[in-house]
Amino acid sequence: MKFLSKLGMKASAFMIAGALASTISTEAMAGTGTNLASMVGSTGTNVSSFPKLISAACYVGGAAFIGTGVMKVKQHVDNPGQTPLREGLVRLGAGGVLVAAPAMTAVMTNTSGVGTGNASFSSFSFSSW
Repeated sequence: MKFLSKLGMKASAFMIAGALASTISTEAMAGTGTNLASMVGSTGTNVSSFPKLISAACYVGGAAFIGTGVMKVKQHVDNPGQTPLREGLVRLGAGGVLVAAPAMTAVMTNTSGVGTGNASFSSFSFSSW
């Protein structure tokens, strides 16, 4: 049980580190973006993969909760007096919520129309004063 828990933690740490490393833009690696305009411009590309990182963390965390929940239910079946069924069911429920969270978020954003508009910034001009 401890081995599986440690293995799951190591795997999720490697996945999160890989996702964070992939979000670094080439401008940041090359050091060419030294002015404010290029930094602000690269922020959009850096932040665009952040929802994927959150989704990956939800899937990994949900799988870990489901795995430990199954193990707790098995422990309850083997020895009902020592391990209550509640522990396994709570972990299974939390894992199900985490696994379903990215899909439900996508459904809610598509239903409410978030992110479908063409927002743009207009130039600020002192000549209009």
